[in-house]
Amino acid sequence: MPIHIIFLAAAIITLAPPPTLSLSASPPPSPPPSLPLLAPIQKDHTTLRYTLSVYLKTPPQRLDLLLHLGGRFSWVDCYSGNYSSATYRHIPCNFSVAEARSLPRCFALCLSGSRSAAGVTFVGTAGPYNFLPGIDLSKGLTYTPILLNPQGDTVITYAREPAAEYYVGVTAVRVNGKVVPLNATLLAIDEESGRGGTLISTVLPYTALQTSIFRAVTQAFAREASAAFNLTTIQPVKPFSLCYSARDVGVTRAGPAVPAIDLVMQSEEVFWRVFGANSMVRIQRKGTDAWCLGLVDGGAEARAAIVIGGHQVEDNLLQFDLGSMRLGFSSSVLVRGTTCADFNFTTDNHT
Repeated sequence: MPIHIIFLAAAIITLAPPPTLSLSASPPPSPPPSLPLLAPIQKDHTTLRYTLSVYLKTPPQRLDLLLHLGGRFSWVDCYSGNYSSATYRHIPCNFSVAEARSLPRCFALCLSGSRSAAGVTFVGTAGPYNFLPGIDLSKGLTYTPILLNPQGDTVITYAREPAAEYYVGVTAVRVNGKVVPLNATLLAIDEESGRGGTLISTVLPYTALQTSIFRAVTQAFAREASAAFNLTTIQPVKPFSLCYSARDVGVTRAGPAVPAIDLVMQSEEVFWRVFGANSMVRIQRKGTDAWCLGLVDGGAEARAAIVIGGHQVEDNLLQFDLGSMRLGFSSSVLVRGTTCADFNFTTDNHT
């Protein structure tokens, strides 16, 4: 089944069921009150990509869409000879379906860390996000500004539009509470070149760090794992460079018992804590049973200093408030006694 790209930004809310569109000269009738769009997110464990499904055409047919935060282009070919829909209507580029339906410019993601159960995306609502057993994850979020990279990186540039990715202002990295010495200038976005900064990706499976940052963080992690957790490294398993025998690593509610990694934002008190469930990857193959630090070397000339990958955001609630240009994040919801697979689709209390 073909996979199409879906761009989760302001335009995503056009996925909410629109009213029947009339292209006559008279103004369209006022649309009925709208409900947010809720959709399960599945992970393909072969490609390590995330997809959500919609039903299009007549009769309805399932279409899997790639979840891509940084995708600038999104379309479905409705003009080919094999596309049939009784409800299809042309929507001009300037047709503001979202504004007409009074949906907030806000979406949220909760990617599941389960191999069998789906996560969820919310479009057009700032909450509540009700998860079993009766936990509203919209409460208690930490907020940091969403930043724009002024330099787009696509082949086609439209009127000097900024990059499509969502950046956040990481200013420091801590391992086990200790600041990692690194070149902090790499963490800021260079307005001329567009290099540097930290972005969030749902198509990169693991967090990639610019080479010097990668070395500094992995060395700090190895020191703290040895000193505070009495862990000894073993032969690494590609693509990772730091691994430990699974039998030596304890397990907590938040995953493997290893040093926590903090991504510090605009102040020391605002940080995204990465627990073992998100920092470590279980490798079981060819007689190997290991926990490996799920970070990869992004290269010395990496465009972004840090690209936060999919594994690191699983079982974390991320709220992209585009009206206020801020990111709300929960850190691991495991510590709150729930998971992203525990969304309660059966309740109607989501508005």
